[in-house]
Amino acid sequence: MELTGSAGFSLISWMLAGVVATIGALCYAEVGTLVNESGGEYPILYKGYKGGKWPAFMFAWTCSTILKP
Repeated sequence: MELTGSAGFSLISWMLAGVVATIGALCYAEVGTLVNESGGEYPILYKGYKGGKWPAFMFAWTCSTILKP
């Protein structure tokens, strides 16, 4: 807020960030309805990429060891 210079511009940027976050959440929800398997992002990555074992495994490994231990 300090760098924007005005309260109006800070509110506009805050609302734009909310719109971008909402669009991302809606896209994630749509993909979740298309893949009817449990497991979170793993089945989405597994089915979404050709040769999906490697990207899905790397995502699961990274999440379990680095991002969300």
